[in-house]
Amino acid sequence: MFVEARTRPVLAEVCRRLGYHDLNVTLLRHHTNAVYAVGDVVIKISPGDHGLDRVRGMVAVVHWLVERGFPTVGLHPGLVQPLRVRAPE
Repeated sequence: MFVEARTRPVLAEVCRRLGYHDLNVTLLRHHTNAVYAVGDVVIKISPGDHGLDRVRGMVAVVHWLVERGFPTVGLHPGLVQPLRVRAPE
């Protein structure tokens, strides 16, 4: 089940890889994706049942929008995305 209790460990691992603390995060949305704000960074976590190709497609759309100057949240330059992080069982 895709609930906050399952996405928090994934969030912690992403924060660790970025060098951020996961203590001062704000949950912005938790529905089809989990969206957290960590300082000035937005972390979006997709459910495990979203195929990797689907997530790659989302990343490609964000790149496309940014390249055209569309006002959207861009991708973090510090990590190749999508980033695959497994939630603990």
